[in-house]
Amino acid sequence: DIWSLGCVLYELCSLRHPFEGSSLRQLVSKICRGHYTPVSGHYSHELRLLVTQLFKVNPRDRPSVSSVLRRPFLEKHVSKHLNTQEEFNHMAAYIMTQRQQHCASEGWH
Repeated sequence: DIWSLGCVLYELCSLRHPFEGSSLRQLVSKICRGHYTPVSGHYSHELRLLVTQLFKVNPRDRPSVSSVLRRPFLEKHVSKHLNTQEEFNHMAAYIMTQRQQHCASEGWH
């Protein structure tokens, strides 16, 4: 679920867990109610809004992975790290060749 991405993102920003409690009961209560300390105002409005949306109590109200990746403030950073289709095809062909060679060396057909 995308909620767990919110947890990771929150921890990266704040260096602490988003939901904390002195007991398991209190922790579960905070999670179920969506009570957490907001991300610091030092971060962009877009990032803080994203965390808020990822922590929506109702899963249907949370954004999809594709809609998160299409956000302009993330898209420009994410696109730098995605391989082009040509690079992907080249890598896939290389992996298949290596696999076939390994299978042949083991006597597998």
